[in-house]
Amino acid sequence: MREMIWSRSVLITHPFSRIKSSSGSYCGSSGILLSENWVLTHGSTLNPVVGQINQIFDFLTSMDAGKLTLLPTQVVEETPFEILRECSACSDATREQSSQLYLVAAWKCDLLQLTLLDVLATWTFDRSSRHSRDLMPILLIFEIKNHLKNATATKEHQQQEKTIRIHRVLTNLYKEIAENDPVRGSIVEIEGTPFGNRIFFNSTSRGIIGNLIGTRKCIVMTDASAFPGCQGGPLYILRDSDNNRKILCGMVLSSVSWCENEWVDYTLAVNLTSSLREILLKEDFSITAVARETQLLQIASYTDQFDESVAIVRCGRHWGTGIFLDKATGSFLTCSHVVKEASLENMDVRVVLRRGECRSDAWAKLVYKTPEGRPYDVALLRVQPQDLAPSLRPIKLADNPPFKGEAVLSVGFPLISSTNATLTSGNVSKSLAAMLQTTCCVQSGASGSPIIRPTTGQMLGMIISNAISANSILYPRLSMAIPTTVLKPILQRYWNTGDPRVLEAFDCHDSAIQDVWDLRERLPPSKI
Repeated sequence: MREMIWSRSVLITHPFSRIKSSSGSYCGSSGILLSENWVLTHGSTLNPVVGQINQIFDFLTSMDAGKLTLLPTQVVEETPFEILRECSACSDATREQSSQLYLVAAWKCDLLQLTLLDVLATWTFDRSSRHSRDLMPILLIFEIKNHLKNATATKEHQQQEKTIRIHRVLTNLYKEIAENDPVRGSIVEIEGTPFGNRIFFNSTSRGIIGNLIGTRKCIVMTDASAFPGCQGGPLYILRDSDNNRKILCGMVLSSVSWCENEWVDYTLAVNLTSSLREILLKEDFSITAVARETQLLQIASYTDQFDESVAIVRCGRHWGTGIFLDKATGSFLTCSHVVKEASLENMDVRVVLRRGECRSDAWAKLVYKTPEGRPYDVALLRVQPQDLAPSLRPIKLADNPPFKGEAVLSVGFPLISSTNATLTSGNVSKSLAAMLQTTCCVQSGASGSPIIRPTTGQMLGMIISNAISANSILYPRLSMAIPTTVLKPILQRYWNTGDPRVLEAFDCHDSAIQDVWDLRERLPPSKI
């Protein structure tokens, strides 16, 4: 008999959440198959049902943080779910299989809880559910029906057996992933079921890890796309030159979120290594062999270089990104609108370099900024060389323009300024003499970020903005940048002469260029 080889990503539904679509399918959410009988998923799986099953919500929200807790047997038996999983070794006719599923255990991750109170305090999540934030730090363990009961055992013995089996499954998972901590810049893949709809069962999306945020880096930010219904699904690091080897590293936490009412086009995922290490150690289960310090796998060295070439630029209560260009003059390039409140007379702009937990601040003088509304939104700052952090490294400016479709990265400080810079991947969608258009994700705080050619680490342009519709809806994945071929000649003349008046060449009056950058009337009202 052929062995059943199951796909890791599963679809979870519940009778209360079965909302018929036009295709007759039901809505649900994703999960991770840990073994033949156990499934791990995220608390948001319960968003559609907590209003109908009060005892589950009351039980979960009253749990102690950091403690694995079994649900009462009565609650378990009264709340059956359904799982759809896929057998890769089966024929098309029998590939998908449905089974009953029971929620048996949960834990409230204190790392996630602390991060929600700190870094993500101003963020909101699933707006269709008033319970979404309460469920965010909770991880759930489900058991498939055929392994739910042992008829010959007492209830107390069943609970003990279940606890041991859950610990064993979680420990095995930790052993599997412990030496593969997610690292910024790694290529990743999300597997899940968009909208919880069976038609989209086990869809995939790829991107890179842009950042690791929160307490003990418990949350992964990635530009790989996820949709509602994908929460709870697996996040893999892709290894080998052909990206064929997939290593589980996380679980989708939120596919849709807002930071102070700005839609966030990044997917958030639980860093399973951090979360599992925390719960297993607190449970005092024997994991001595696997609780050692993990070794980060080597990835391209340019990710560290980027941290040394960008800084946070603060002016008043706003911030953006600054690009370090020249050590001799202490020059930083950013957008004029980032330092809108700054004057040429005062040192009222702060440049902040972040390296892990370390931070270095310096006051900068505004050398030049283009007038408001001009095509090239540019400002040049100068920090006294003796005030520069020793680790700063000037970024190299590319000589050759990019080609359409070329893969690029951006690096900056969108949405969060309390962590290392965030990476996002994309491609050049259009390359004009006066404007570089990319699909890199641009959010508040990313203004002034460099567009980088990853093969060389050279800068191809500086991000100015994303597209905004006539009714002020942002499109984070359509971003505009000033090409380096425009920036480099003027900057080079300034460094050669030391005369700030040469920077006035950025104040462009060419009508053709003004027309390219006149974005206000370009987009119709959004239907989003």
